[in-house]
Amino acid sequence: MRCVDCQHMTSGNGKEMAKLGYSACAKKKENATYRSATKDKDCGLFVAAPAEEVEKRINWLEKQSGKETK
Repeated sequence: MRCVDCQHMTSGNGKEMAKLGYSACAKKKENATYRSATKDKDCGLFVAAPAEEVEKRINWLEKQSGKETK
């Protein structure tokens, strides 16, 4: 799973980490911890987000990092 595909993904406290491709999890207690939004990993808290939301998030992350493809 990827965080970008999960309902619990959040940008946390700002865009600086998003510029690096990281996000936070709304369900994890350690809010100051960021993880790669697009790297595959195992997570017992994963809940799939709607496809439209995932597409918006990917576009937003690309815009933040300056890597827009569209």
